[in-house]
Amino acid sequence: MIFDWTEYYSIVEDSTQDLLDRLGDHGKSVPVLKMKDAARLRSCISRVYYSAFCSSRNYLRDELGYSEMSGCGQNSEKLNLHRQIPEILGHETSRDLKKIGINLKTLRDYRNKADYEDTFPGLIKETKYCLRLSKTIISTIN
Repeated sequence: MIFDWTEYYSIVEDSTQDLLDRLGDHGKSVPVLKMKDAARLRSCISRVYYSAFCSSRNYLRDELGYSEMSGCGQNSEKLNLHRQIPEILGHETSRDLKKIGINLKTLRDYRNKADYEDTFPGLIKETKYCLRLSKTIISTIN
């Protein structure tokens, strides 16, 4: 069975949207997040990145013939795929694919912040943004 990477998006979208609805729209005020809620939002960013990243990788491999696009960081050469895939997409002639490259790079920056930084100002707003970016990438590819 070949894994459908968009399932990551589907799973976190549902559970995260419930959390975002509960947190509500506070305008300019920032709600104090419980650590568990912050962890859920950070995890969401990470999963939607991988949903978009692996879907993009597979699109390049399966639809555009980039045969070297296999695996996801399983050895030192493949670790560069996180940088290479957005670059490859950015050099495609299609404006949609160029935009995917830009959005994927942006998502990766947020994913790195969610996975490695001790503080994440604007986490609620940025989670919503990452959900939108990932959905755009996935819908464009599919």
